[in-house]
Amino acid sequence: MVPSELPAGLARALHLLEIVQSRPEGVTAGELQARLHIPRSTLFALLRALRQMGYLEQRRRRGLYRAGPRLVAWRRRPSAVAADLIVAFLREAQALPLEETVALAVWSGEEARVVAQHEGSHRIRGGYAPGEGLAPGKSAAPELFRSPPSAAVRARGYALWEGPDTLELAFPVCADGLTPNAALLVAAPRRRSRRRALLHHVSALRAAAARLSYWQGAPVYQPYGERARLALEKEARLSAPELEAFLREPWTARLACLRQDGTPHVVSVWHEWDGEAFYVAAWRGSRWPRWLEADARVSLSVDEPWPPLRRVYARGEARRVDAGELPGGLNGLLERLAGRYLGAPHGGLIPVGGPVFRIVPSCLHGWRGAPVDGC
Repeated sequence: MVPSELPAGLARALHLLEIVQSRPEGVTAGELQARLHIPRSTLFALLRALRQMGYLEQRRRRGLYRAGPRLVAWRRRPSAVAADLIVAFLREAQALPLEETVALAVWSGEEARVVAQHEGSHRIRGGYAPGEGLAPGKSAAPELFRSPPSAAVRARGYALWEGPDTLELAFPVCADGLTPNAALLVAAPRRRSRRRALLHHVSALRAAAARLSYWQGAPVYQPYGERARLALEKEARLSAPELEAFLREPWTARLACLRQDGTPHVVSVWHEWDGEAFYVAAWRGSRWPRWLEADARVSLSVDEPWPPLRRVYARGEARRVDAGELPGGLNGLLERLAGRYLGAPHGGLIPVGGPVFRIVPSCLHGWRGAPVDGC
């Protein structure tokens, strides 16, 4: 029975999450409908909302529903890890240039425990159970948290474990830049992947672990006091898919425009890229919208401050748009921006009160590595 003070929708969601928590192997939509006694349309609307929020995941279309990263984080989550770190990990995992399963494990002071994973695309792949504890001698992760670390881990900057069926690499993630509080893991089945092939991805994985460390506020990335081998890549243009993926990450953009007296003005803005144009919204009290309306010419740059130093440069004209022209209206844009930059629903967190502008680039280029001239 649903208590009278508890909304029916909330009660359904909690009941659904309880069912999923009790079935770590996964549960079908049919089983959920039978146990919840709700219409099919209501069930799928609820499932879709919980997936978007990260509480559920479905690894294949019409596959089983399992606990998502936020729900997994409820299971004996170490106090040192925040749910936002899981969101950052999932963003990094999706952008990594490899097809193996990647996971995030955190250290509780006693053991390393998996809190999130991004499954590989191979039919035969490694994998982790949500909330799985990683024991010494059965995973590379515990080697990162040994005190003192082994000479091999200090020298390489990562741990390697070779089991009878699995190869695994573990890279330290350090909130203070020195001491690991989490581990970035990649696993591959031995019968399909050779050690040399897995080691080919060391640079990309190390850079991802560094970005997760910087994201937590680390001033440097020097696990165990050793300087990390974050070599600057040779300059190269971003491919179209790489550029698209980068622009969907939560990097702040710098918008350059002209004041009415002709002097330049640069302001940091949150942005949304839809594949054709940038959308930027002005916060209450901003003065730059009036300058854009007087002179629509703008430049926009988006960049990351650490290797591989990806960056995008755009130039075009800004046009003010009405809320009705935005997908989902102004509230829809604010919800997407809040989810992207804050990892949470909007709820009035973004003080937007000014206009929204759409910028269609006449010039758009992206690079990685050593800087080059723009367009």
